[in-house]
Amino acid sequence: MKLLRNIFINCLIYFLVIFTSASFVKAEDYADQFAFVFNSSRNTNPSEFSLYGSYPLNQKVNLLHINANKVCTAVTQKHEVFGDEMISFPITILRTLSKCEAPNQYSVAFFGKVSEYRIVSLKPVTDHKIINSLDRAIHNSQVLQSFNKASQVTIPYNKSFPLTYFKPKVFQFSISKQENYLISYEKNEKSAYGPKFVIFEKKPQILTGWCSYPYVHPFILNQELYFESGSYCCDCGITVMELFKIKANQVCFVHADGSESD
Repeated sequence: MKLLRNIFINCLIYFLVIFTSASFVKAEDYADQFAFVFNSSRNTNPSEFSLYGSYPLNQKVNLLHINANKVCTAVTQKHEVFGDEMISFPITILRTLSKCEAPNQYSVAFFGKVSEYRIVSLKPVTDHKIINSLDRAIHNSQVLQSFNKASQVTIPYNKSFPLTYFKPKVFQFSISKQENYLISYEKNEKSAYGPKFVIFEKKPQILTGWCSYPYVHPFILNQELYFESGSYCCDCGITVMELFKIKANQVCFVHADGSESD
């Protein structure tokens, strides 16, 4: 019981930190910040554009398309609180300024000028020599030890979720003529429950946590590479949308939101 209580407390503290830091942005900081488009299946008005969190009003925001090199422009209009019998959290309602597709075609919003936006193609790797080589590189590196300090991992990975339990799926992507790799550890072809890594210059780096979201959305924005995905807490109701920027071949945290956690 004491262990379960400690797990619950740690999860609650983590959620509060994420909720406070990610859902509310200071007015003076909005210009170069990101947000996530609210696309919950519980949304009573699925045609309405909105953002997770409270953001300054009357500000333009660019919504980045998930599947195409398109940007939809909107303006922050009003604040509301979305809630049901499970959870509640603040959202910012948007008014679109340009021709836009359905809200579920957008996931990331950018408060700033967009001079370039394009999706990065992920090419599946089927060469077993490459797959096994990258898999060994991760197992032999120290990168796995970082998970022991992650708030979303309430049970050490090597006890309950050994990496050998998952099958690596490898994808190749090219940036500035440099070939890089994304590795997703999965239980089957449909769902990804293990972590995700990126490999630049043969050096593995963590992207998302032990119970990663099954998807990843890589894109170029204003000549810089970003990865949008997320992680679950393996043993609790925390779910965190995450955005990372690749700078000098290093994975850098940009934005997160845990509003959908329960």
